Amino acid sequence: MGKNTFFFIPDISGFTKFINETEISHSQHIIQEMLELLVDSNSIGLTVSEFEGDAIFFYRNGASPQANELAEQARKMFVNFHSLIKKYETHRLCQCRACKSANQLTLKFIAHYGEANSYTVKEHSKLIGKDVILVHRLLKNSVNYNEYLLLSEALLNASGSTESISWFKLESGADSYDEIGNVNYKYSSLTPLLKEVTIEPVEEIRIENPVKIFECEELINAPMEDIFAVLIDIPARSKWMANVKEVIVHDKMPNHTGTVHKCITGGDDQELFTGGVKVTDKTMEFTETSIKKIYSCRYYLEETEPGKTLVKVEAYIKKSIILKLMMKLFMLKKIKSVFLKSAANLKTYCEKNKGMIK
Repeated sequence: MGKNTFFFIPDISGFTKFINETEISHSQHIIQEMLELLVDSNSIGLTVSEFEGDAIFFYRNGASPQANELAEQARKMFVNFHSLIKKYETHRLCQCRACKSANQLTLKFIAHYGEANSYTVKEHSKLIGKDVILVHRLLKNSVNYNEYLLLSEALLNASGSTESISWFKLESGADSYDEIGNVNYKYSSLTPLLKEVTIEPVEEIRIENPVKIFECEELINAPMEDIFAVLIDIPARSKWMANVKEVIVHDKMPNHTGTVHKCITGGDDQELFTGGVKVTDKTMEFTETSIKKIYSCRYYLEETEPGKTLVKVEAYIKKSIILKLMMKLFMLKKIKSVFLKSAANLKTYCEKNKGMIK
């Protein structure tokens, strides 16, 4: 006889289409972030048995969690998952298909209570038993919602009443599976929880009444979207930005507005805030501003013809007579040199890697 075990599977739906139809590198890191978020949202002592592509197979030995405890766990994971998706919608720098279509992903949960044994393969413990098979079979069911929590009859018998959970509206269902037979379950739509999904707005750092001190431009023989992807790949700035030896990013999601990074030059290292993005069919732009609100940089891209892009780089400082004088006497020549060299490096890098940029 195996150990009494609670099984719990959060499953991201739309995953296969998302991977197949989007940029593979970005879709991979999006799914990774989502799976890591679900693991971090574990609040009832679950153990990860396996990552199964678009799903996580959790378990917990011992008594079943109570219904309200389980509902709260599903609520927490669901709200955190959709908060991350909302952040991709509103805060992203990247305009690739993966980042734009992340909001099409949905989440469902399968929960069951039964028995399981474990065995070890190369120091990796795996669960085995008919209930392990059953909980996975329940991923394929006749529930007509995209996002829901499904509770097997065995779990309901062990977890107590669900009447006190306001958003929880259970409906009955059943499916028949080969070699298992008929399985009864109940399920609840998770849609009512979407009203709880909120994200903090980005408190943008900007210079009031900025003064332009320099601008340069390059005509680059590469698609506008590819060049933009290079510009917003903040950790990889050292590949083309003059004098930059390393970039330290103070955020797990560097392709979002509101992130802060530091370009290490060996000299006057400054922390920069990544501002908003403006995108049309023919233009793309974004800005960066120093945390101390002393200077900022604007990158503006315009498609002149298919496969050719005009890139403008503009530098600004805050309106200050003293700062403007110091800039003119001591810093402007160096800034111009760095920006011109960086723009030329960007052109070389994008043209050399045309068709390979993701």
